[in-house]
Amino acid sequence: MVHTCTEFGTYLQGAEVARETWINPATGEMADGFFTIRGAKYPKGVEFMTMFRDGWEYLATLRLAPATSAVLFKLLARLDYENWLSISQETLAEEIGMKRPHVTRAVTELVAASILEVSKDGTDKRRNAYRLNSNLGWKGDAKQWMAHQHQRAAAAGSNVIPMPGIAKPQPPSKPAAKSAEQIEREGLEAEGQQRLF
Repeated sequence: MVHTCTEFGTYLQGAEVARETWINPATGEMADGFFTIRGAKYPKGVEFMTMFRDGWEYLATLRLAPATSAVLFKLLARLDYENWLSISQETLAEEIGMKRPHVTRAVTELVAASILEVSKDGTDKRRNAYRLNSNLGWKGDAKQWMAHQHQRAAAAGSNVIPMPGIAKPQPPSKPAAKSAEQIEREGLEAEGQQRLF
């Protein structure tokens, strides 16, 4: 396989890449592609977070109200390291253009759905501190996430770290279908009871 560099430049948010053409001398077949010469970090000012696929699937099953979804997305946009949320409900209401009681109701729904975790603020015990459930996503490095998962497991009295994602809600169980034998037996029992009266 012979290859020739046909183009070189800076693409993809500052990454240095080269466009390559590979030629198979036996067949003359050509293939184009890119390869990264030097790995690029995200540009300064761009923030990054990881969302787990199971988390997205869980969120899709909830069918959140539009107001609750708006609050959730704004909170995700303001997520701090290790999933802490440092925005007041008043500021959130102003930025979204909602009344504060509606924001409070949405936050309560997000806590009830296990999307947000709530604890007392370490500096002011009258306030609550909120954090995105780390099974949905994580802002920080993988070591921090693993340490947090260990802490969560220990707090729950376990040494087992749950896999990413929230357990999917199970639909209410349906009664098992009755066999023909069961239907016949019930019919005979009902007939027998009618004879007694």
